Parts: sequence; structure tokens; C-alpha cells
Amino acid sequence: MKKFNRLVFIIGLLIAGCAKEQHHDLYNESASRLDVSEIGFNPLEGEVISTFINTKDTTMSTLYANDSAARHAEQRTPYADGDLLSLVTWKQREDPYWFGGNIPDKVATIEIVRFESGRPVYSTFVDNLLKSHNEEDRIKFMTGIQRSEFP
Repeated sequence: MKKFNRLVFIIGLLIAGCAKEQHHDLYNESASRLDVSEIGFNPLEGEVISTFINTKDTTMSTLYANDSAARHAEQRTPYADGDLLSLVTWKQREDPYWFGGNIPDKVATIEIVRFESGRPVYSTFVDNLLKSHNEEDRIKFMTGIQRSEFP
């Protein structure tokens, strides 16, 4: 009987060891998937100006800029023609590898401010998260974000 119990125990361990593993998105690729055909460029390839979290809406956002806009943000000078700011907002989801942590999920909204002919032009893509906001308010908000200090 002892041998039988040992054999059942060993077989049980083998079956448990071969159980299908739950697959998690190890590199969180879903957060970086964008359909950029409508936008014409990938906003995630710009320089990071600042990041922030909105706990009320459970979103996280990053403000990106092209090289020229990043220099203006760093020097705190007015933006000029050709500057481009992109505010990418993700809904949050729980981090499967870190208890209590949140990570970006799929992109909820992409807001873009282009500076053309001496004035900013606002556009938004993806979700209807920001339909209630005024374009002028969003432009002021995006251009008013100060560049984070990086070591």
C-alpha cells in the first residue's frame, strides 16, 4: 500500500507540473499597439515630457514631443511652428506580476497639438473619453505641462 501511495503522489506531481500555464502579457505589448494610419506618425516614439495618473478616471498619461517641442519645453520658451505634442492616455489594469500595482492597458485616447502658422491646432483620436472637454482648455492644459526633471 505504501508503494501505491507513493506512485499516486508522484503521478499527481507530474500531472500538476504539466498543467497549462496561464499566459500573461510579459512585455505589456497591448499598451503599445496603435493604429497610426489615421495619425500619420507614432506618438510613442517622441521624447517624454511628463507622465501623470488620474486616479478618478483610472487612467495614466504620457506627454510626448518631437525634438523641437522638447527643446522648447526644456527651455520653457513658447512653442513654434513645427512643434508637435502628443498626449497618450491609457486605461489602467492590475499588474499580474506586482500585487497592488497598476500598468497601462490599451490606449484610450491620443490628443495631438500641432503648431502651424503661429497657432496651435488640436486633434484627438481613438476613444470618446475627452468629448466633454473644450479644445482651448485641452491646448492650454497640454502646453502648460512642464517638462519633468530627469537625472
